[in-house]
Parts: sequence; structure tokens; C-alpha cells
Amino acid sequence: MNTPAWMQTVLLGNTVMDWAVALGWALGVTAAILLIRSVVSRRLAVLAARTDTVADDAVIEAVKSVRKTYVLLIATGIAFSWLHFPDAAHTAIRRALIIIAVLQAIRTGNVVV
Repeated sequence: MNTPAWMQTVLLGNTVMDWAVALGWALGVTAAILLIRSVVSRRLAVLAARTDTVADDAVIEAVKSVRKTYVLLIATGIAFSWLHFPDAAHTAIRRALIIIAVLQAIRTGNVVV
């Protein structure tokens, strides 16, 4: 595959092509997860309407509480883990991902309770 010369330009130790692939994966995964979240929450809402239990309503609220921003940040962080950075940068990315996941878990817990 022939790529333009500018795609081989190196930015922060990675080619523009590497950056484009990583960001493309992050956006694609984000879109897929949000689509799945939307479909699952709608289907669960239909099922929950038939019951009087609180548990199924809590599951629906938990699914709906997942924020687009958190999904995008986590997908981008995972995509960045495939790029070539110094070890300190990879450590910082992993720690940021953990903090983001914990914040989302707290948000989901608050919505469910």
C-alpha cells in the first residue's frame, strides 16, 4: 500500500499513520460501544416494563449512566497504549485509565443507588 509521504512524518515518536490508526480505532470502538449501549438499554427497558422488580430498573440505569466522554477517553487511552511512548508516558496513561474507570464506576454506583 502506497501512503503519502506526509503520513510517514514522525510526531512524538510515532508516524502520522500510526496516530491516525490509533485515533481511528478509538473513534470506531467508541461508536460501537455507544451503539451497543443504546440498543441494550432500549431492549432492557422493554423487558423491564413487563416486570415490577427494582433490579431490572437498576440495570437499565447502570447501562444508561455510562457517559460518552468516559467511553471515548478509555478507548483513546487504550489506543494510545499501542503507540510508542516512553515507559513513564505509558504508566501515566494506565493510571489515567484506572482513574477514569473508577470515576465511571462511582457515577454508575450513585445512579443505581
